[in-house]
Amino acid sequence: EGTWQFGEAAGRKDKSFDAYALAADVGFTMSKKMRIGGALDMASGDNNKGDNDSSTFTNLYHTNHALMGYADMISWQNMWAFGLNFKYIASKALWLRLAYWNVNLMTAAGGWYSVGGGGENGGRIRGVRKGGETALYHEIDLTGGYKFSMMALEAGYSMLLSRDAIKARRNGTPQWMYLQSTSKF
Repeated sequence: EGTWQFGEAAGRKDKSFDAYALAADVGFTMSKKMRIGGALDMASGDNNKGDNDSSTFTNLYHTNHALMGYADMISWQNMWAFGLNFKYIASKALWLRLAYWNVNLMTAAGGWYSVGGGGENGGRIRGVRKGGETALYHEIDLTGGYKFSMMALEAGYSMLLSRDAIKARRNGTPQWMYLQSTSKF
């Protein structure tokens, strides 16, 4: 899918917008039990914050975790990422999924935007190194689910490995886990 945003700021003919975003997801089902897939997501970013033109895509719907990694560390703004995934369906009740993401900034000058689109510095996350680095992080996600007759459980674990653009400022390996249940009445 693709989208293009363009126009002028309300009441300001000197401020214009021209931005885009693209997403692609492909997969191959090898059998009734196994599927491999790949994804590519990108959204334009502004490489010159000093002019009156903005090329940073504005993400309208900020729930990206099912699309760009469960850790929810980036918005669909000034980024490009590719992912690989493998899903195994052990039975009608049990499934497991392993996914990998390689996440980068589209432009180093454009900033790293949080998944909520708000927050400090106009939604941009502080801590990105200066010097033109664009490699943010690798993400590894492991998710699984089990269906009972009237309830389903799902659990997930995500781990991020910092790369050049943030390694000096963000030490450690952020990890995230969840457990959810769904009931049918």
